[in-house]
Amino acid sequence: MKAFISLFLASVMALGMCACGGKSESESKSTLKVGYGRVDITPNESIPLGGYGNSSTRLSTGYLDPLYMTCIAFTDSNNNTILLFSQDLLGANAKWTRPAREAIATATGIPADHIAFSGSHTHSAPDSTADHPATKKFTENYPQYALEAAQAALKDQAEATLFYGSTVVEGMNFIRHYLLENGTYAGSNFGDFKSAPIKEHAEANDPEMQILKIDRSKNNKKDILVMNWQAHPCFTDGSGSGTNLSADFIGATRDYVEDK
Repeated sequence: MKAFISLFLASVMALGMCACGGKSESESKSTLKVGYGRVDITPNESIPLGGYGNSSTRLSTGYLDPLYMTCIAFTDSNNNTILLFSQDLLGANAKWTRPAREAIATATGIPADHIAFSGSHTHSAPDSTADHPATKKFTENYPQYALEAAQAALKDQAEATLFYGSTVVEGMNFIRHYLLENGTYAGSNFGDFKSAPIKEHAEANDPEMQILKIDRSKNNKKDILVMNWQAHPCFTDGSGSGTNLSADFIGATRDYVEDK
């Protein structure tokens, strides 16, 4: 997930959103505009849930909290725009995102390759691979959800300044892949833990949390925060038996930060 921040910063640099040496004073005053849009994508009917490999039988029966699709729109002084989407879904399956990119490109003129989707990986949201009428309906509605979020973000744009910070939060996560004493590897969804005792974690844990703050106070607009950390959302029911729609702990974290 840390690659998301690196990709974002690389995109910002590519769009020329920071002033570089060697330019005249007028050219160096680059203005960044950023906007935020959010759309409720919670299904209002029972739908197969992803995350545990049993979506054909694990249908939603209610919800703990809403599912949202969020878009942040960045536009530089040369009117180049990128759209970054975060959504309370298991992933960003091309079955959904390709039609959405096309719909947004057609409606806004923003190139499809300037649009990026990421999923929170909640295990309590629709599964794109399920063969079910509710999944088909959600798939058909998905491009419209994305377009509405994009249009809201573009409308909300205001001059902004970016700030970056990070902190270390021990105990926030752990590596679930292990090296066994016989030289084989095992994890929660692969390998055989019974073949040998655990020797050590297979990888180093990353306890760093990263924050990108988008300050829009010049125009009396709310700040925007992008939070990023290494974790596998699986909080509301790790057994896979839960059937409530939920954004899992990412949704709870978002609500907590908004409230504070």
